[in-house]
Amino acid sequence: MIETTCDTCGAKYKLPDFMGGKTKKCRKCGQAIQIPLRQSIVLKAPRRPRPLLWMSIGAAIASVVIFSVQTTLKARQTRRHHPVVEISDNSDNLTEAQQVYNQTIESIVYIHGFKEGRRTGHGSGFILYPGDKIATNEHVIRGNDYVIVETYWRHQLRIKYHVGADRYRDVALLPVPADIQLSGLRLSNQTYSKGDRMFTIGSPLDVRFGISEGVLVEFAKHVDLTSLGQLVQVDISVAPGASGSPLLDREGEVVGVISRATPKNRKNTFAVPAEAVQDLIAKECPLTLFPAN
Repeated sequence: MIETTCDTCGAKYKLPDFMGGKTKKCRKCGQAIQIPLRQSIVLKAPRRPRPLLWMSIGAAIASVVIFSVQTTLKARQTRRHHPVVEISDNSDNLTEAQQVYNQTIESIVYIHGFKEGRRTGHGSGFILYPGDKIATNEHVIRGNDYVIVETYWRHQLRIKYHVGADRYRDVALLPVPADIQLSGLRLSNQTYSKGDRMFTIGSPLDVRFGISEGVLVEFAKHVDLTSLGQLVQVDISVAPGASGSPLLDREGEVVGVISRATPKNRKNTFAVPAEAVQDLIAKECPLTLFPAN
């Protein structure tokens, strides 16, 4: 991992080695950060007596082979678990979806539910700015004894309390321990129109951290399949496991929380507006065990 700091605001980041030499937009102040290359340390082996020369050569070759195999396996595991969107020094070379993905992926989480020690299902969620809370759907945590929250970099948090859960609007907030630093997404207060480009990042069908895009259809006040109040309707295709994913605009700000899709048309998707999340934050609820079914 490469450790770097934003020269403008002092925000600290831990980034994978492949980002060395590239640039990253600071999640706190928006300034570009030049990521340094990781310095390699070369270890020199002590000189061995000449009679052991051939034994040393053999051991060195074996070490190189083992290291090569381990590196290859780790690379394959990384590709399997994390879809890679290349980061370029020139943002003009990236698609809009890639730019949103690169800007927000560190704030997306994968949530596993557990009841009596058994996995009950999974959903998605996202970290809220300034990094002290995780937002998801209420139905993702309901009925569980605890959840395991997994970040993009494979860090795991075991959480059994919420700090706000609204069954009617299907929104829940989970606490982040004070000693853990995570970058968060900001809730949008912008006005949107039909046809505006939207994105969502989550883990449908156990496919970790995939991105989908579409357009805003309308703000629907009455929907037959739910009683969640006003919803944001988009034509983004989702699948089970996407619940709790953030609905994002082109700036990477949260427009809403993906809640569900109509059974006959998975591309007819509804999200709880960001306003519902803000209202729940304002209530400042105490630590509470997860709601029962």
